[in-house]
Amino acid sequence: MKTIMTITALLVCVLVMDFGVGKVFDSLMYRMSNEGDKVARSNYAINTVNSEIIIVGSSRAECHYNSRMMQDANLGGAVYNCGVDGSLFFYHITVINSILNRYTPKVIIWDMQLWDLEKDKQPENLGLLYPYYWKNEYIRKLLNEQEPDLKFKIWLNVYRYNATGSRILRSLRSSQSNQLGFLSLSSNASLNKVDTKTSGLKQLPLEERKIQLFEETIQRFVSSGVRIVIAHSPYCDEYKGKTSTTACIEETCSKYGVEFINDSQLPEFVGRTEYVYDAVHLNGEGANLFTSILIKQLNHDN
Repeated sequence: MKTIMTITALLVCVLVMDFGVGKVFDSLMYRMSNEGDKVARSNYAINTVNSEIIIVGSSRAECHYNSRMMQDANLGGAVYNCGVDGSLFFYHITVINSILNRYTPKVIIWDMQLWDLEKDKQPENLGLLYPYYWKNEYIRKLLNEQEPDLKFKIWLNVYRYNATGSRILRSLRSSQSNQLGFLSLSSNASLNKVDTKTSGLKQLPLEERKIQLFEETIQRFVSSGVRIVIAHSPYCDEYKGKTSTTACIEETCSKYGVEFINDSQLPEFVGRTEYVYDAVHLNGEGANLFTSILIKQLNHDN
């Protein structure tokens, strides 16, 4: 009997501590700045952003679209860059639909990489979304679909915040900036030597679930009246042909009358290493040049 009581007491202590962890981190989520670590950027995009013009995507979105320049160009309202480093398709689709569940922006620019709809060799790491499991129905459904065992583990708050807890604490020390989510990478060419290459693009198999979610979200944009712009931002490497992802985007956008701006091979950037930070990212100067080109493209399409 004494052993059972001891085990019960320990179990109660663990549950109380876990409950406390959840309450503390749930509260800290609301105290983070809107920029800095990816967890802060993610939280702002999912729960708070209300700008008229939104940019969504990976670090290429974060570093290629100068949102301050875009806002100063008077494209139709406030601009915010919700790009998050290391994020992939399933993360982007949840952020977009979470935004649409809260309000209706005028424009969403979705920066997609050339391979975003392909079948992945490894599952996407979606730990950044765990904190919202109980509060965001769209995120909960997608996580249950992508990680069937999660619905058992997520009851523990220490697991729910396992991937983000330390990042939340670091984010509390981050200050607000006036860059509207844009991250300008160093333009010092001497620090980054990038050799450009030329290669042919392969037509690799696509993931059916990605195609389905992509089309469903495009349909939602059209029905809600949001101007959606799917974009490939510039690469420094020369690519010949097109990927299966690009072909699918072209077909879907044509089907629903949606804008697709394919700037992946803009001549201003192919082979131009002075505009490159690393193999896949533009530096600050390159981002400013690309943004100026994009502003003209967006105005032309109005």
